[in-house]
Parts: sequence; structure tokens; C-alpha cells
Amino acid sequence: MKNKRPTISTGTGDLGTTALLFGGNNKVNKTDVQVIASGDCDELNAAIGLAKAFSTNEQRKATLEAIQNDLICLMADISCHPEHRKSLQDTMMIQTARIEWLEGLGVQLEQTAKPIKGWALPGHNPESAALDMARTVARRTERSMLNIPVGKRPTKNAGVYLNRLSDVLWLLARSAE
Repeated sequence: MKNKRPTISTGTGDLGTTALLFGGNNKVNKTDVQVIASGDCDELNAAIGLAKAFSTNEQRKATLEAIQNDLICLMADISCHPEHRKSLQDTMMIQTARIEWLEGLGVQLEQTAKPIKGWALPGHNPESAALDMARTVARRTERSMLNIPVGKRPTKNAGVYLNRLSDVLWLLARSAE
């Protein structure tokens, strides 16, 4: 009996290539910097999902889910074929309002945070540990995105959002402690 592939598997990437968003038949290697950055963003979304699963705080869960929705937009921006970036609708890109929301959240978290004495050591509890892991993946995603050549790089807001996000994830981890 011949094995069947899952229906979600197209098999088109079996030879180590994939297509960028709106890239049509323009295949790129799976080691392309855009593909790597997109994968890092996907991993970041999963890490935030893990932190959300560990959370018992409904407000933090809602915040993390809002961030996950933003990351879907960010991944579209990162994964977009440069010639087709104009095809992305505004709803598929990080808007300045989302950065301002993160900044406001950071200010709010700082105002309610207990003073940190010494170095914050990850692992106080599962939720804060997961948030610290997500923070490190956010920083890696930002670095990966900066490896994309300038002409292919996502919008400026993508980098700003990731930079603010790592700060917010650090603050969320401290609040989860």
C-alpha cells in the first residue's frame, strides 16, 4: 500500500525551495534570509502561545493574543516578495498605532512593576520562563530581519515593533513573577 501525504503537504518544498508571499513562481532557497526571519517570527508566535497557555492572568492572556495577531501581520511583511510589498493591505502590516500600543503597555507595566534588585534570572515560574524565552526569540527575530538586504527588508515599523516587543515581553515576565 502506497503511503499518502497529509493533505496540508504540497510537496513543493521537497527540494529545499519555497515561494515568498505573493512571489508566484519565484522560488527561493529555504535558507534565504527572508525565509529564516519568517521562521523566527513563526517560532516567536509559538513561544508567545506557550506563555499564554501557562498564564492564569486573563489580561495577560488577552495581551499575548493581541501580540500574536500582530505577529501574523509581521510575518506577512517579512515573507513578502519585495516586488509585491505594495500588494500587502494595511491590515497585513504593522501600523504605527500598534507600536504606540506596545509603548503604552510598556509604560503601564513599568509603573506597576516591583523594583528589580540585581539580575532578573529566568525560571521563577513556568509563565515567566516562557515569556523570557519568547523575549529571546523576539530579539533573534529582529536580528534575522536585519540580515535581510535593505531592498528586500520589511517596513521600518516591523523592526520598531520587534524592538519594543522584546522590552514588553521582559516586563510581562517580571509581572508574571
